[in-house]
Amino acid sequence: MKYNPGDLDLEKVRLFLQDYYESAYFVGIPEAKEDWEFVKNASDEELLEFINNSSFNYELYKNKTRK
Repeated sequence: MKYNPGDLDLEKVRLFLQDYYESAYFVGIPEAKEDWEFVKNASDEELLEFINNSSFNYELYKNKTRK
C-alpha cells in the first residue's frame, strides 16, 4: 500500500522505526545503525518515501478520520 501525506502519524512511525533499528543494532546487526540514523534525521517527505518502500504493516499508525 502506498501512503500519502496525512495518512499516517509520522512521528509515531518514526519512533517505531527508530526503536526497531536500534534494537536490531544492539542484537548484532551493524547495518541497522545507518537505517536508524536515516529515520531519525529524515524529513517527513523522506520518511514517507522510506515507508512506501518498506514491507512493514503501518495500519496501527493510520490517522483516524471522523465521518
